[in-house]
Amino acid sequence: MFAEAEKQNDEIKRLKRENERERERNELLKQEMNQTGLLAKGKAKLFEKEVDRALELADTLTEERTREYKARTIQAESEATEAKMKRKEALIANKRWSTEYKKLESENENLRSVNNYLNNQNKLLHSVVKTMQRAFDKVEKFLKGLNIWDRFKRSYRSEDLKQYQEFQSIRHDNDLHANNKNVRNHGLDEEIDSYYR
Repeated sequence: MFAEAEKQNDEIKRLKRENERERERNELLKQEMNQTGLLAKGKAKLFEKEVDRALELADTLTEERTREYKARTIQAESEATEAKMKRKEALIANKRWSTEYKKLESENENLRSVNNYLNNQNKLLHSVVKTMQRAFDKVEKFLKGLNIWDRFKRSYRSEDLKQYQEFQSIRHDNDLHANNKNVRNHGLDEEIDSYYR
């Protein structure tokens, strides 16, 4: 065993020597290459090619990006201009609508005032018509009591038929406070009306 261990030990020493010789040979080669600058030239050439390729690729990418950004910029400027125009149009329209709205509000207020006035006048006129209808009910009743109602109607009709017809339409209009059930003798009035037709 001892002999075998010695044999292996010798083998290890031999391998170490060979390894040392290889290292020395590599060192000599490095020195030689350094002296001739071959390694440095090789590295420089490789680096130069890498740099050229990287610069070329960077230029290509830069040009593409520049074109892309220019296109985006042009589109964004166009959209911004269009948006400004639309905003300006909207502001003009809004101002016009605001002015028109104020005019309409003013007109509406005026119409409201006129409407209130007309409503008051309408109430007054209805009151007058109602009072006149009731007064004429009394006159009619009185004339019928004296048996001169028919003579009055004939005389009125013969003087101005159109006015008489207007009077009759007002006198018997329920919307104008007519009291038809107590006043009008339909048979007699029809007979008198047919006589003058």
